[in-house]
Amino acid sequence: MDSTHALGKRLQAIPSWRALTLLWLLFLPLGCSDQIAPEGTPSGATAFQGNYDPSTGEIVFRLESPGGAPVPNLHLIATGIELDTAGLLHAQVAIRNTGSTTVPGPAGVGVWGFLPGSVYPVTPNCPAPNDSTPHPQGSAVPAVPADVPPLLCAFDHRGTYGDDGVLAGGETSDPVEWLFGGTGGESFAFHAEIMLEPEPPQSGTIAGNVFEDRNLNGQREIDEPGIAGVGVGVLVGDHERIAVTDDFGNYSFVLEEAGLYEVTLSLPAGLLPTTPTELHVLIVRLPDGNLSQFLHADFGLFREAPPEGELFITGFVYMDLDRNGVRDSNEAGIPDVGISASGLLCLSPIAAFARTDAHGFYRIRGSDIHCLLPWVVRREPVLGLVGTTPEQVILETRPPDGSNTFPVDFGLAPEDSTQEARTSIEGFVFWDLNQNGIRDADERGAAGAEVQLQIPCRMLPPTVTTNAAGYYSFPPEMVGLCPVTGVRLSAPAFRVYTTPNPAPVEIPTVPGFHLLHVSFGVAPEPK
Repeated sequence: MDSTHALGKRLQAIPSWRALTLLWLLFLPLGCSDQIAPEGTPSGATAFQGNYDPSTGEIVFRLESPGGAPVPNLHLIATGIELDTAGLLHAQVAIRNTGSTTVPGPAGVGVWGFLPGSVYPVTPNCPAPNDSTPHPQGSAVPAVPADVPPLLCAFDHRGTYGDDGVLAGGETSDPVEWLFGGTGGESFAFHAEIMLEPEPPQSGTIAGNVFEDRNLNGQREIDEPGIAGVGVGVLVGDHERIAVTDDFGNYSFVLEEAGLYEVTLSLPAGLLPTTPTELHVLIVRLPDGNLSQFLHADFGLFREAPPEGELFITGFVYMDLDRNGVRDSNEAGIPDVGISASGLLCLSPIAAFARTDAHGFYRIRGSDIHCLLPWVVRREPVLGLVGTTPEQVILETRPPDGSNTFPVDFGLAPEDSTQEARTSIEGFVFWDLNQNGIRDADERGAAGAEVQLQIPCRMLPPTVTTNAAGYYSFPPEMVGLCPVTGVRLSAPAFRVYTTPNPAPVEIPTVPGFHLLHVSFGVAPEPK
């Protein structure tokens, strides 16, 4: 098995508490073989967490957790940054321990959430946008294996910490070359995460997770948190061993003998199962003398139906990486944010209050508001962050879908130092082979297409042309010239448009940088 593929396989097993969400990284390639030397800290387009040291030629990136607090001791050091003649960006990246305590060397760094979307990492466990993208060695970038998560793109840093595999205080690892394609020689940003090598489970381990199965499908989704404090038992001989789930819903048992074991879930009050509450797990003796393991003994639970007429307000407060006001699958929740709800017809200013949990989720019971509809739901301010969605939402009538729950999410993003709303619009013109209006992996871009902004105050609207990958972008300088009402694919004239053309857009007014995605699907003949 390829070593990087093996890294991807191992990273799947890393629990969320072992992986530290970091930061945005900003690269500003100046041309072929030019060293990066940003003047001061950029503002507007990207939350920059690095410092450039002219005396060493290094960019040092400060690592951050999901709540914004710095991760002590570990820094990424990027040097030797240059753009080659094939359009690939090279960077020599090392990991430095700036503290005094020795720490294990991380297995690697996972990356995702690239802005603009044309940029991609050149690493074997993450595919390029299409099979024809040149690989540094001249071959096509290999397709990602089916069992590797699509969002996982990791740069492997194992073996760079010396024979002891650790980083002493002040020690810096050997550098690893990072490669990026699709930059077009322009600035780009991405999200990154330190990936720690998981401790191998002991021989004979049975482990799993108890989670809140909100969509009742029996499988854990990205926004379904683990449930703490739930009892799970396993019968060993004539007595039962009990484990209680931790803050993330995880539990484990270490068994000493081979055999068929029954794992049983103790149902908490107010929760009902979406998976069997008993699992039979066979542990066998392997040829090397160790016992086998089973690490997926998961149990799903959902909350019982509330009393007739009871209403709830639920949602997430999340880090809106692309600032589009919609929570995407790679956008983590923000813990410990206060949410209040009160009635507009009552005198009490705040009647119900909740704080988001470790996953950014909150829940308010309607009966705690003590007032009839309409209600107003407010998010408290968060230092250093600005909203990408309104800070308060008014709920006037019962949920229109007939349910008992109002879904109200709040998006946040790093505060823009300019305190101005700046918007960029980007997207692809692509050949929509199956004409479903969605760009699939095998659907290539349409090069040389002209895209225009629809604006009322100029005779000649701003126009850009798609590149070889079908990608286009309108920077904030173009979008801010005049109020924009839509984006139009103006030339050439295609036989079929599988997405709206023109596409209406609404420019955000919230301070900070906003990136809108507008793509156009086309086809040569009707389906």
